[in-house]
Amino acid sequence: MKQEERDEVRRWKDLHDRGRKQGIYTFTGFLNVNQLSIFYAHVNEIGTTNWNVSGGYENAERAIIRFGNLEELGYEEDFPISCVRFSPANEKFASEMGHRDVLGAIMNLGIERTLIGDIRFVNRKIYVYCASHIADYLCSEMIRIGKTVVVSEIAQPDQLLDTVQTEEHTGIIASLRIDVFVAFLTDLSRKNSTELLLAKNVFVNGRVCDNFSYLMKEGDCISIRGYGKFVFEGVLGQTKKERLKVHYQKYV
Repeated sequence: MKQEERDEVRRWKDLHDRGRKQGIYTFTGFLNVNQLSIFYAHVNEIGTTNWNVSGGYENAERAIIRFGNLEELGYEEDFPISCVRFSPANEKFASEMGHRDVLGAIMNLGIERTLIGDIRFVNRKIYVYCASHIADYLCSEMIRIGKTVVVSEIAQPDQLLDTVQTEEHTGIIASLRIDVFVAFLTDLSRKNSTELLLAKNVFVNGRVCDNFSYLMKEGDCISIRGYGKFVFEGVLGQTKKERLKVHYQKYV
């Protein structure tokens, strides 16, 4: 384990131990998919089974770990996650906005990256998942993204249903091996898809997958750095040449 990974594990263990000693829930900041993978790989070293993960919606890439549960502490506490929705103040004069524009505007406010979760774009609206205690500050201070003036509000639960959109796809692959599926999704050679796996750029269900012979299962969530996130829905049938027709979803 690298030193930086040891430091991460030690911080999480300290956070867990403090919560247990004080009888309270404790929370990490938002962790990226690589940090979450490190946590899953070393959770036994932290010494707990009483933890949960949430990024504010199902299959979020950036997420918070909560230590503690009802049985252990005797009370419930929600994840401190809110979602701020930004819209152009005037659609006519709105410029195209990307992830980098939004994150840059947030960083310019002096907000730490660990306080910001996923950023999603849906129907010309931008949803920023964040630590609850900065949601009002984001609403009041972030009035421009790039060259576009925006208006904001804290999104209510029923307004978040459309923040996650997927496209249905089918494809033909030779086998259920992860390297085969990654090559198909990325339009790379098998050799290059294997290199992606060995470089720890492929995550299955939030954990690094560097085993290129891993066989995919229905419901597996696959994230490929630089290429996106997908859910494998299963095999629909076989072609005459005994190749597999598969069904999957792509996050958009």
